[in-house]
Amino acid sequence: MRASIRGVRFRRVDRAQWIVALLVLSLIAAACSSSEPAATTTTVAPTSPATTTPPETSVATTTTSVATTTTVAPGLIGALPQCEDAAVIPASIDDGQVSFIAGGTVYVADADGTNVQCVTQASSDEPFLWGPAADRLVAGDAVITEDAATPAPTTAMQTWSRPTGKALVWVDGGRLLKSNIVDIQARDLTFLARHDAVTYHPAGVEIATTGEADDGTRGVWLASNEGGDPRLIVRAEEAIVHDFTFTHDGQSAFFLAEHDDEWHVHDIFLVLPEGDPEANEFDATIRYSSAGPLSHLVVSPWDWMWAAQDRTCGSGARVVIGDTVVPLELAEVETYPVGWLPGPRLVVAAYGDGCDGVQDLWVLDVGFDGASSATLLVSGVAGAAVRAAVPDPPPPLGDVSTDAFTW
Repeated sequence: MRASIRGVRFRRVDRAQWIVALLVLSLIAAACSSSEPAATTTTVAPTSPATTTPPETSVATTTTSVATTTTVAPGLIGALPQCEDAAVIPASIDDGQVSFIAGGTVYVADADGTNVQCVTQASSDEPFLWGPAADRLVAGDAVITEDAATPAPTTAMQTWSRPTGKALVWVDGGRLLKSNIVDIQARDLTFLARHDAVTYHPAGVEIATTGEADDGTRGVWLASNEGGDPRLIVRAEEAIVHDFTFTHDGQSAFFLAEHDDEWHVHDIFLVLPEGDPEANEFDATIRYSSAGPLSHLVVSPWDWMWAAQDRTCGSGARVVIGDTVVPLELAEVETYPVGWLPGPRLVVAAYGDGCDGVQDLWVLDVGFDGASSATLLVSGVAGAAVRAAVPDPPPPLGDVSTDAFTW
């Protein structure tokens, strides 16, 4: 389903120039229905060069409906190793790993159930997030690297900087804050009346944040990674934007839109793709529609793959992958997507008895050829995350050029 946004057309943009077509999208219910008049868009021109931290040094599709089969077993991982008190960052593998908390310990394991290793002691209710280079971890009140463990700068859920994770950025009480992982001194980057969430562009020199401006405008803003030169790129007049996430190439983004009586998964172009004549006119593509609510949107760092949770835990929550649900064998339990591994493989957590209980972790191989399979990895865990080094970063979005627009 596509909701054409009338009033703005693009001339073709040469990818070599990396001109960003920043659009302000009016997200109203009528704009998301093919039977109603579409909304109009406006643009916000840049006013000054962005204040930007130098980029970090990098280290090393459309989803279709798929048939599913499930390998039901006690779990590929059986007995877990005993662990020492000291934190250890095991060597990562190219295919990525699944990480989970069990018995007060953070573990990592390969997706086939082998190479199970201890990382650190942890409680079951603390934030749990691997860095983009897979060599550092936020676990509760500590930031753990290969060299040391330091206090975490906040109890709020953080987002790692890209592409290697030299800093953390987060929203706390509507304020946008940032800290490097050495001196852990928080810096206030706030430029909106209220920030709701923040994410890094994969190139590392820009961030996107949802929230509300002083004049009441709601939507998504793009800014430098130090909060400089903020520009409105998505206007949400009669909808609330959630989980704004860039694609792996940095040229487009997925997000959730909450309307009064319907939720959507949208994607939008930020840079017009080369060699795609249909991209001459901007379309707000609806990838999925539901009575909702939708949450837990996860986008693959390697492919144009996304997954989300449809409905809330306790009300029949289930994972959706495009138009495809998880295998029928998981239909009677509530699930949410944990994250993507290369493959593409999706790690899914399933609650067997209530959302406050322990979880079972499944690995779904999502095929492009119309077939997929799901395998139970481990049962009885208290939290989960994926651990995988992201690919080399794409070019940054760069400056806005109004030459990209014709009226």
